[in-house]
Amino acid sequence: MLASHDLNTSEGRIAALQEATPIIRKIRDSALRPEYSRRLAGWLGMDTATVAKAIGGSAPAGKVTKQSTIGSSVERESLKAALQLPGAVSDWYASVDESTFIHPKAASVHIAIEKAGGPTKELDGMAWIDAVLKNAENDEVRSTIRELAVEPMPTETGTETRYAVGMIARLLEIDSSKKIEELKGQLTRSEESGDPTQLLNQLVDMETYRRSLREISFGEA
Repeated sequence: MLASHDLNTSEGRIAALQEATPIIRKIRDSALRPEYSRRLAGWLGMDTATVAKAIGGSAPAGKVTKQSTIGSSVERESLKAALQLPGAVSDWYASVDESTFIHPKAASVHIAIEKAGGPTKELDGMAWIDAVLKNAENDEVRSTIRELAVEPMPTETGTETRYAVGMIARLLEIDSSKKIEELKGQLTRSEESGDPTQLLNQLVDMETYRRSLREISFGEA
């Protein structure tokens, strides 16, 4: 159902949320409902409190506070993936850079991860977390890193790797959407001044890239 909406637009995300809300409301197990609410927030790239309110409940107070320290659910979950499952997401995270993040604190955590050498298959567990902590710019960023390193991922046991890869793919998809808009602006200007062929080719490539990321983020590939 989510794949039928353009989640790169505000209108698409709201429409998807409205359509998904009745589905989650039908979950009878009250313990499962908040977990699926948080997972939906990650897929949509929306704040967990907003999604929880739409579904008909409120997010736990601690969760709302934590979410506000990073901003986008996607940014938060992607950083958790890089910290908790570095070997599983190392290839994907190599495409992430500082400009991918909108929230300043998320970008600061990312910088610490990059300075520590980036996620790899050779270093994990506390050794990896310690390496990232050593490269954090201040105590506030170190506190956030510790928080993200232990916060459970909102997914079922045994599916953590798939979820982690999906979150980073979603992060890259959102970033690719920004780059597509930039290319469209450049294309409009180039049509007035010269040959836009090169920009058109870049735009086609980026659209293809975004579609592939979308398929992966929703588990279609």
